[in-house]
Amino acid sequence: LHAGIGQGYVLATPIQLALMMSRLCNGGLAILPRLILEYEEQPEILPINISKKSLDIVLEGLNRVTNSPLGTAFKSRINDNNWQIIGKTGTSQVRRISQIERETRVLKNEERPWEERDHALYVGAVPKNSPTYAISVVVEHGGSGSSTAAPIAKDIFEFMKKNIINKKRNI
Repeated sequence: LHAGIGQGYVLATPIQLALMMSRLCNGGLAILPRLILEYEEQPEILPINISKKSLDIVLEGLNRVTNSPLGTAFKSRINDNNWQIIGKTGTSQVRRISQIERETRVLKNEERPWEERDHALYVGAVPKNSPTYAISVVVEHGGSGSSTAAPIAKDIFEFMKKNIINKKRNI
């Protein structure tokens, strides 16, 4: 059983992807995940070494993925300026593409047996202007991140807004 996803030498777990998103969105502070069973003091948050300019470039790219008409997750955007998503889609290849396939035709994901289909990924955060919540969605053998994982993230963020955020604000 593989807990990580990736391609080549890059391998990350879903929690590592969500942590990466939270670090990018909070200005480079290293948040340590923990299971909370009762109230506890906040741990020290350590900065990571990334320039403001580099961070702004990455965040603008994450914004365009979801909120630009040419973005891969544009169909999963939320049309609420106070609750826009930023994020990145991904597709994790499950199997090698053979030399014969490269020379002839690579089968489409839906033409392959289920266990050979690509994994769908999406990491995102809301709200765009002051990201507070980060998410990592992985759908094993789900195909592309834009068509499978990003819509799930959108549904979760919409649920959060309706059932958690708005209730806290009494909206």
